[in-house]
Amino acid sequence: DDIPLELTVAAAQGAIPELQGAYDGAETAEDWEIASDNLIDPLVRYSLATKDSAEETYSVHRLVQRVVRDTMDAVDRRKWSERAVNILNSAFPYVDFTNWFLCARLTPHVLALQPSLQSARIVSVDVARLFNQAASYLDSQNRLSEAEPLFKESLAIYREVLPDKHPDIAS
Repeated sequence: DDIPLELTVAAAQGAIPELQGAYDGAETAEDWEIASDNLIDPLVRYSLATKDSAEETYSVHRLVQRVVRDTMDAVDRRKWSERAVNILNSAFPYVDFTNWFLCARLTPHVLALQPSLQSARIVSVDVARLFNQAASYLDSQNRLSEAEPLFKESLAIYREVLPDKHPDIAS
């Protein structure tokens, strides 16, 4: 729900190769928005998704979400979970006051993705970075009880995939 337009743009910039052609020639923010609308409008027209123009977000109908999730096998779920990590990572900015608005838009998607990543046992530097970024944002908002599990998961993944004494483990 409330999928920010930024995620659609990030997806088209490399995480989902099938979308790249839809954005050919898009150079300005307005071009990117038009291209995104062209992708999403057929879904909206058939009530499979809704678009909130004021918030620049869209939501997929719950029944559509359920059908897609239930028809995926383990291989597809893993592939799309990894793509979601790539999309969120490319869109998630450095956690700084000037980026809090975007961090606030993306953090719920990281939290929604976390159980899928854990159940599929998807561990990588990208997953660790994403969890760390979301946790840093939550920490900056004094939402410590939400930040702590993400920090711990991020640290555990970094320790698993990086060599000892790597600077990312310390940070």
